[in-house]
Parts: sequence; structure tokens; C-alpha cells
Amino acid sequence: EMLLIDSLDGKPPPSPPTKSPEDPNKVSVVFQNQGHLKLKSYWIGSSNEEVHVGEIGAKDSMVLDSFHGHTFIFRNEGGEFVGQHTINKDHGSMQQH
Repeated sequence: EMLLIDSLDGKPPPSPPTKSPEDPNKVSVVFQNQGHLKLKSYWIGSSNEEVHVGEIGAKDSMVLDSFHGHTFIFRNEGGEFVGQHTINKDHGSMQQH
């Protein structure tokens, strides 16, 4: 017990780390493929590049965390454009499309 007392430096113990607040632009989104063919999903980056983020099987879905203003496009396995969606935080922090 004396060792514990001797180790005190007169300062309060450090506070535990606090959880940083969630980004208000963050959105959890579920993309649903209603069709009968697999789709490839791409996020459109700041330089307009298509960044592959996953595939959605026929009659399946994919869950992503994204941010307000991010745009996604969907292509069939042949690379043909099928659809596009831009995230809008005004539709809620959890969305289904």
C-alpha cells in the first residue's frame, strides 16, 4: 500500500478516452438488387474514377457505410450501366435503396 501511495504524483489520473462524435454526414445504406442478374457496384471518387466496392447478387443486397453526396453506379457483368444513386443525408442516417 505504501508503494501505491509513493507512486502518486499529485495529479489526477488520466481520463479514459472519449468516443468521438459521429460524422453528421455519415449514412448507412442498403442497396437492393431486385433483378435476376448480379450487379457490380462502384463509388465515384473525387476524380470521377469508378472504385469497385462490391457485387450484389440477384435478389440480394449489400450494406455500406457512406457519406452525404457520395455517388454510386451499378453495372451488369458485361459492364453496361444499370443505375446510379447519390446519398442524401436528409433521407436519414439509415437508408435502403
